[in-house]
Amino acid sequence: MSFLQQYVDYASEFTDSPVVIHHRVGMSLLSTVLNRNVWLKQGFKNVYPNLWTIVVAPSSFYRKSYSLGIAEDILRNVNAGLIFPRESTPEKFLDIMSHRPKGLLIFYEFRTFMGMMGRDYMSGMQSLLTEFFDCPESYDRETKTQTIKVEQPFLNILSASTMDWLRSSLKEDDLAGGFLPRFLIVTAPKKVRILAFQPPANQTMRGQLIQMLTQIGQIRGEMHFNSSAIAYYEDWYRKFE
Repeated sequence: MSFLQQYVDYASEFTDSPVVIHHRVGMSLLSTVLNRNVWLKQGFKNVYPNLWTIVVAPSSFYRKSYSLGIAEDILRNVNAGLIFPRESTPEKFLDIMSHRPKGLLIFYEFRTFMGMMGRDYMSGMQSLLTEFFDCPESYDRETKTQTIKVEQPFLNILSASTMDWLRSSLKEDDLAGGFLPRFLIVTAPKKVRILAFQPPANQTMRGQLIQMLTQIGQIRGEMHFNSSAIAYYEDWYRKFE
């Protein structure tokens, strides 16, 4: 059984979030542990599998934050160093990435994330994160006292929001700029079951997922599209001609 299928089965046993939420959150876990160890060759550069994801669903009843917490628990037991702190200034975040440049930034509420970046002392954070999306070979920042260098950054972001907040609160600059368009927006379908009381998580499955994700993190090498994937993408791309 694949990691994604087992992760969905595990999370679905004790929470009633729609399966698509668990699936996309599981993809963020895979991306985080694979980091720059695998790549696709595109022209002169490598494309790495980093994902910026926003899970969009109604408040509370869909257990968005709880679903993100399931993933954080698994990743923390694989490698806690892959989880970035949620609160830091741009300078502090750069300093952290200069020492551990690969990992996942989890914000349980995208509203909180955007609000934080709107503060005066967070000026420049949005553009800084956008710089990291393309996984440059290195990033340099000159300050009054030092040069901060981040080698081979790999940043994943995982967050959650409601559609009402996205519609009412995002500014035109957020949509027209380079930041928000880099996110994969995951919308949840109507719930098909209600779980009033949550049974205990299956610790055997949890341990297996931690072991599987640890092993996946050891994978190295170039990835290749098979012929079916190439044909599918080319057909999709022609729609924009």
